[in-house]
Amino acid sequence: MLLLLPLPADVDGLATLYWHEQWHCVQAALGLPSSEGDTAHLDSEAGRTWLRLELRALAQALATTDDADARRHAAAAVAFRDQRSGAAAPGGDARAEEARVERNEGLAEYTGRVLAAAAGKGDAAPDVVAALRKADTTASFVRSAAYATGPAYGLLLDRWSPQWRGGLSADADLPTLLAGRIGAPPSGVEQAGRTYGLADVRAEERVRALQREQRSADYRARFLADDAVRLPLRAPSVSFDPRTLFPLDDIGTVYLPITVRDAWGELTAPAGALLLKEWSLARVQGGVVEGCGTAWKGPGWTLTLNEGWRLERQAVGWQLTPGAALPCGTQGRDGE
Repeated sequence: MLLLLPLPADVDGLATLYWHEQWHCVQAALGLPSSEGDTAHLDSEAGRTWLRLELRALAQALATTDDADARRHAAAAVAFRDQRSGAAAPGGDARAEEARVERNEGLAEYTGRVLAAAAGKGDAAPDVVAALRKADTTASFVRSAAYATGPAYGLLLDRWSPQWRGGLSADADLPTLLAGRIGAPPSGVEQAGRTYGLADVRAEERVRALQREQRSADYRARFLADDAVRLPLRAPSVSFDPRTLFPLDDIGTVYLPITVRDAWGELTAPAGALLLKEWSLARVQGGVVEGCGTAWKGPGWTLTLNEGWRLERQAVGWQLTPGAALPCGTQGRDGE
């Protein structure tokens, strides 16, 4: 088990993190192996809109003590999940991809919060409600949404189906499990959405979508330019903040900040790096790249090479290849 610094300052937060990571240590033995999902659709305008409504409905379902109201809010949350899955880009199974992340990080976070509460406050619901409301303002939901939705669905299943954990399978879908335990979904999601502020959310996400187009153009210019630095990935170990991911169309995802370790050494990129789909290649911004043996740096990144690897300017961009390290020097866009 690996815990990254800095650790949470509060006892509950530290306990949640500890039990979250402990769950990852045993999940394979429970028949729930680690599996990442492609949830790039959660950065789209429609995806974010319906997800934010789902978060709000889940928070109200957990916050109320009235069973009928709780079921109504929970049914709305499931309906918003259904709507989001249908609004995702065609050709992929958005719901299955979300379920993979929810089984992995969502169940881990649910476990962490429940066990932390058992040793302290006794009730995990208030902290989960707070996390849902905080998540409503999250910059990126691409991989982080499950940290909020997983515990929420888990606690609602605890309420209405106490034995649910015993029947979990490697393809379990938490909203589907919950749907079988609550009343009928609302007759229309548009009408239900107005209860949770649909008009305001849509207006906010329209503004964000326009801003996103500008960010996308900026990232394309930085990471897809001819002078970009290309780093092959074979068996990478990657550290990143799941709250800041930026899907770049169908090319890959921008991670910022990020640290990547592979056979060639270590890349630290506070300003971000583009990882192509399936993590086959990393790209960082080119421009003025300074090198000295195994130590290199460029705009917003540093690279420490292992022996037997070299970074050199090629006809198009910079390429990392096996070979003796280059001597110290500075090369610009034209190799000067």
